[in-house]
Order: sequence, then structure tokens, then C-alpha cells
Amino acid sequence: MMKRIILLAAAFIIVTTVACQNDESTNESQALPVNHFETDFAIDHDDPYELVGFSDHYVAAEVIEEVRTDYRHSSANDPEGIPYTLYRIQVIENIKGTLPEDEEIEIFKSGGITEDNESLLLYNGDSLPVAGRTYVMVAAVQQDGSLLLSGPNTNVLLEGDASSSEALADAGSLGSFQEHLENQVPYERERWDY
Repeated sequence: MMKRIILLAAAFIIVTTVACQNDESTNESQALPVNHFETDFAIDHDDPYELVGFSDHYVAAEVIEEVRTDYRHSSANDPEGIPYTLYRIQVIENIKGTLPEDEEIEIFKSGGITEDNESLLLYNGDSLPVAGRTYVMVAAVQQDGSLLLSGPNTNVLLEGDASSSEALADAGSLGSFQEHLENQVPYERERWDY
């Protein structure tokens, strides 16, 4: 029991620290003020076991390129809508699910540069991935078959050289992430195919 508590505490510290470091790098690279919006998520995004249980895919992937930003869910009160940033990624290793590892794929991240190019709009506590870096990503397949990272801790920066499965294995980088999978909290929801 004590070992599990220590592992949980260590995983939380790692996820929190990496997420904070990631937010700073996004801020510097974009050089734009960040506006946050809040929502009530169906799960606790600070609990990696709930996050993995909700997800369809849990992968280590390198961000190849930021492609564009789409704007969705506009309304009379918010005519611009919410930004969704599209990235091309290369999956290095599937932890949960089976995304292609032999080709680049596209993935959306909720949040991004506002349509007026004046600021970044992100969920509170969230950050955008940065091209050229490797992350563990927690993605849900949407009804249209697209992949979405939505909310804090859905893209956690991996430190060091993690550009291949062998490098990940040598560094032991996925140990805590594998433990999240083994102890995930299943979440019943409608699921779609990628």
C-alpha cells in the first residue's frame, strides 16, 4: 500500500512539473499573452489513472509540425469560437491503443492562437505541444474519426532523447506511464474508431 502511495505521489509530481515546464516553453515560443478558460471535465485531469481510463490512445510521440488552427463552437456570445490546433506527429510507441507508428498522423489539441492573433486561449493549467519535442499524449477519438488532446496533462513533455522506441526503453522513460495504464480507472462512454 505504501509503495502505491509513493508511486502515485511521484507520478503526480512528474506530471505536474512537466506540465508547468511545458506551459512556459509554449509561452516563450508564442510570445503571446495566455487567456484561460475553465470547464467541468467528466474526469479529474490531474489523476493520470482517470485520464488514461478515459482515453482511446496513450502514446509517446514526437511533434513534427504545427499545421494550422481551426475555430469551432462559435456562438452569438463568442463569434470567433474555440481554437483547435492541428499537429502532425510521429508515434514512437503505443502504450494504449494502436496508432500507426510507420507514418505521420494528425492530432488536434483544444486551444491555440485566437482568431484575432492577440493571445493564446487554453484550458486552465493546460499547454500546447511544441514542434521538435517528444510527449506522452492522451487522446480520444472523436465522432468524425479525428484524434483530440483536450485539457491539462494530455500532452506531457518527455525529457532527453526519446526519438525511438529503443531510446525510450534504454532511458526507462515509460515506466510510470506504463503503471498508469496498468492501474487505469475505466470510463464508460461512447467510443469511435480512428
